[in-house]
Amino acid sequence: MIIIANVKIDLIDPSPYQIRRGFNKESLQRLADDITTNGLLNPPLCRLVNDRYELMHGERRWRAVKLIPWNDIDVQVRDATDLEARRICTAENVHRLDLTPVEIIEATIEWIDASLYDEPRYLEFGDTAQERVKHLLVGLDSDNKHNTNYFGDKFVPKTQLAFKATNRNITWASFLHHDLRPYSNFHDDVKDVAVKHSLNKSQAKAAQKLKDKAPELFEEVKEAGTLEETPIEEVSARDMRRAVQHLKRKERSEAVCVKDVASEAKTPRLFIGRAEDMSFLDAGSVDLIITSPPYNLGKGNWPMGGEGRVPRENGIGYSDSLPESEYQAWQLACLCEMYRVAKQGASLFYNHKIRLKDGRMIHPMVWLGVAENPWIPRQWFLRVRYRFCSNNQKTTSRHCSSIGLQISL
Repeated sequence: MIIIANVKIDLIDPSPYQIRRGFNKESLQRLADDITTNGLLNPPLCRLVNDRYELMHGERRWRAVKLIPWNDIDVQVRDATDLEARRICTAENVHRLDLTPVEIIEATIEWIDASLYDEPRYLEFGDTAQERVKHLLVGLDSDNKHNTNYFGDKFVPKTQLAFKATNRNITWASFLHHDLRPYSNFHDDVKDVAVKHSLNKSQAKAAQKLKDKAPELFEEVKEAGTLEETPIEEVSARDMRRAVQHLKRKERSEAVCVKDVASEAKTPRLFIGRAEDMSFLDAGSVDLIITSPPYNLGKGNWPMGGEGRVPRENGIGYSDSLPESEYQAWQLACLCEMYRVAKQGASLFYNHKIRLKDGRMIHPMVWLGVAENPWIPRQWFLRVRYRFCSNNQKTTSRHCSSIGLQISL
């Protein structure tokens, strides 16, 4: 039975089952203004707990009334067990349209857990709602994959009904793979940022990568709510991942890493740096240099320009947006630096494909043959593979050349 009671505001407590992490202040103020004008048309639903009133439904209306402010408020009161109160509160949340993507996942977890809570054996699946729901769905998924029936007869019908009741057109399998598993990897800080700035799932996953790979940058984003002066909610997941890559490249270029490997004789050392600035190597200290330049890759993998790897239409090689003059100048700078560190009489094996740029084929000899290149070509090899078009005209689909060069004595 439900009764209407007039209750003092300070005797009402929020639900302990509320999963919402925050309420938009501007939206609450608009609701408060509407209640002031039109009155409270739908009183919140409460239950009586230890002479106080615990909200089960309508917390947003209660918070709006506190802004008016009123001293008391009409509420609906009914008896409810803890499980019933949880289900009522969770049902309200799971059907809301203004939840953030992370809050939707959390509401769905709570709803499924509350729906199955009184099923025998279900509570054995874990100590928290997330643990229990994940254990259940992973078990159902395993049954599907291996044609077994450890969970099916007992849990499938009720699980399907619970997901159908969310009215979100999502199956338990889709929720497991696309929502629950990624969410399980989110740190609490990432969840807070995702909710505060309404990040979508892809952005939230990228934010977790940001925290894992660049924790200091993540803390700056968390504090300021921006990434490179752009509001974090407007930064795409791809741009977040690129920010991590850029930071790592910057760290490698600014500080050369040296790793010693134990050896009884000479100790091998690994240097990580840039080929055009090998200040970590002494002049005339290297006997042999073998290279494979990152031709036709791009900024996504190498700090040479471009906007990431873009496969060509024929599936061979990659394009880049670095102007040809800059590319050749970069290659010459690398060649000069390698000449500096090479011993007299040392050899350089320089492997480079023919570049395909703006519809032109550019052979490495274009920049290897200039006076600024200190190396003397000794031999070169060219391998060409042909592909026939549908009109039977023979066209070159890929050129690959390897050039061996030896330093002048």
